[in-house]
Amino acid sequence: MEGARSHKGDTQLPTSNSSSPVFLGSREATTMLGSRRVRANSFLEETKLGSLERECIEEECDFEEAREVFEHTERTNEFWILHTRKTPCTSNPCHDGSTCQDVGEYYSCICRTGWEGKNCDVMSVTRRHCRVNNGECDHECTMEANTLNVRCHCVEGYQLGRDNTSCIPEDDFPCGLVVRPPSRVPVNGSAHMGMAVLPQEGRIVGGQECPKGQCPWQALLKRRGQVHCGGTILSRRWIVTAAHCVGSSPPVYTITLGEHDVAVTEGTEQTLKVQDIIKHQNYTSRSHAHDIALLYLEKEMEFSPWVVPICVPGSAFLASLMHKTVAGTISGWGRLSEIGPSSRILQQVKVIRSFFA
Repeated sequence: MEGARSHKGDTQLPTSNSSSPVFLGSREATTMLGSRRVRANSFLEETKLGSLERECIEEECDFEEAREVFEHTERTNEFWILHTRKTPCTSNPCHDGSTCQDVGEYYSCICRTGWEGKNCDVMSVTRRHCRVNNGECDHECTMEANTLNVRCHCVEGYQLGRDNTSCIPEDDFPCGLVVRPPSRVPVNGSAHMGMAVLPQEGRIVGGQECPKGQCPWQALLKRRGQVHCGGTILSRRWIVTAAHCVGSSPPVYTITLGEHDVAVTEGTEQTLKVQDIIKHQNYTSRSHAHDIALLYLEKEMEFSPWVVPICVPGSAFLASLMHKTVAGTISGWGRLSEIGPSSRILQQVKVIRSFFA
């Protein structure tokens, strides 16, 4: 080793005359390897920490899992305190799919299009929404899942107008269309429609006259030629009525359409025989649960300004109407008072659902 040469880039080895020994003692070697081991493991520890943080965010982790990663109680405690620390966004205060950002002790919501306010729970007044005025749609309104844009739809017999909100009739007498305006003051008082609360039990009585042509979907059910019940026109051959109004023998029933004053022949009436009766399969006369029935007519009716079917919306739109609507209009030739006679003139009344109805 004496006089050993050194080349550029080589490590200078100590000579035999050097005061530094070539080999380290056992204590010094252990110290050196220990410090190297800590530095080498620090990279793996950082990698494990990142994986642990991701796991604790994406799924659920517990203290023991964290302890296995750190293999050190104090470091595990430090991590666990930070991980379980409550932040302003922990309670998810931002609504309708918005994003919550922690800003120190406070939070900030990044709202989706169409929403505003601190918590993104206020609909933007500059953007249409089905919850506000039915999205300005004449008929059905839906929201596109990704863009939250309003889409208007029309029921059968109508087509969507160029403004994408209005519904234009395709036929002369589409469903729900009142063709003739009121022509005179109602017989039983003013044109103002009365209000009633829907009772839990019993019947609805009274009301105001429905001017001729203003309830064109109203049908009159007769039993053996006598006024018996009311019904509603669904199509040219289908009528919906109450199940308690009909038995099981179609020949004893007829349907009169375009009726207004049952004591006078006005020239707008059509009378058709009932061919089939279909009651709800779960109807029971004891409780009147599922009190609904369909009547199939022997012949098709002729639509006119006094004979028009009612509109039947889709299930989603119907559910929305039932949830939001607190009042509806009913019509018929029912009793004028609880113990009074039945009306000869078609009546209507706006019914408000009671809290328990």
